[in-house]
Amino acid sequence: LERYSRAIDAELAAHGPPPAEYINGDTPEFERIACFEAAPNRMLVYRSVSLHSADIPSDFGFDASPRTGRLTANTFFFFR
Repeated sequence: LERYSRAIDAELAAHGPPPAEYINGDTPEFERIACFEAAPNRMLVYRSVSLHSADIPSDFGFDASPRTGRLTANTFFFFR
């Protein structure tokens, strides 16, 4: 964690913060290694320590209606 934090701090000092938007593909700070399209009744499960971002294009038309819009749930499961 310390090594990662130092690397992020150096990137921010050198280039400033990234734009306030969803990451869609590769950026100077982020390399996409996998992509999964949204689909009805699909669940993606991954370790909480994995860096991740929704794959949402900048021109995406968000629909706030609970009847017609997209519903997502972010949940954490702990296993021992």
